Amino acid sequence: MDAGAALAEISERFEVTCWRGRYTRSLWALVRCDRGWRLVEAVSVRELVMAIRNPDGWPWP
Repeated sequence: MDAGAALAEISERFEVTCWRGRYTRSLWALVRCDRGWRLVEAVSVRELVMAIRNPDGWPWP
């Protein structure tokens, strides 16, 4: 599965907006957390899912 298809599936499954950074080439998602909204960044699809599931404990950015 290519990254675009994976991001579409993640977006639908978790009801978040996610994308691959054009310049950073990282995977990003805008997710709700205890303090409102935050961006999470990951280097793989697996990491992005982990970040979406636990945004308050995610160290990036």
